[in-house]
Amino acid sequence: MRKGNLYRVEMYRFIHSFFMFICMVTIFFAIIFFAVDNSEALLSDGTQMGAINSTMRVVNLMIVFIVSVVAANYVGREFKQKTINHEVMAGYSLWRICCTKTITCGLCVSLMLQLCILIFFVSVSGALQMYSLVHILFMFFILCHICTCTVLYVMLCRNGALGGCLAFVRFTLLEVLVLFTAELFVTSDVYNRCKALSVMSQWSAVTNTDIVIPPEYMISIIGGAVVEYIILLVIIQLSSKRIDF
Repeated sequence: MRKGNLYRVEMYRFIHSFFMFICMVTIFFAIIFFAVDNSEALLSDGTQMGAINSTMRVVNLMIVFIVSVVAANYVGREFKQKTINHEVMAGYSLWRICCTKTITCGLCVSLMLQLCILIFFVSVSGALQMYSLVHILFMFFILCHICTCTVLYVMLCRNGALGGCLAFVRFTLLEVLVLFTAELFVTSDVYNRCKALSVMSQWSAVTNTDIVIPPEYMISIIGGAVVEYIILLVIIQLSSKRIDF
């Protein structure tokens, strides 16, 4: 079986799911502009630039929630409708199916969300000038981490709702719990290393226009995403040998 056929099938599914992604973009825009208009609740300093900074600090939570819902529906329905069985019976390995889905639903959704953020910056006077190319680039890396790994969590659970919930907990509550525990029981040096691996902390660093992104955060953003992606792929491949679809 040619690998290109699988990519074409996935792109066909992605394009014909455009209504879902239009809803995603619409909801994201609605939330982000609502947050700017109500920036006082986000502890803004009262200025327009302060409103943008406050909004961008909490946008990550919105992104994790939206991506969890989209991935749960887009990938999860293939398990619910058993359409993924056709790809498996056609001879494609599970890791190749996972890679294909992370490219379509993962990278494409990341690009869409990044484009939404850039449109938001352009629509607000002076916002785009606040962020350097490096800040925007590492925002995209974090988006790729969240989107691609969320797809893999759904693939791992073989259930849209369960996988989406697991991804949401992993990128929010689990990180808070780990950092809280680390702060109590480990040295400050170890805690700072753990913090640099936290997606929430990474997002705070890349959206903070008052500082240059620390080198350890740059390394953690890329390295942490790659390591988690590979670990999930290995677990999915190993579990597929024991569990039938």
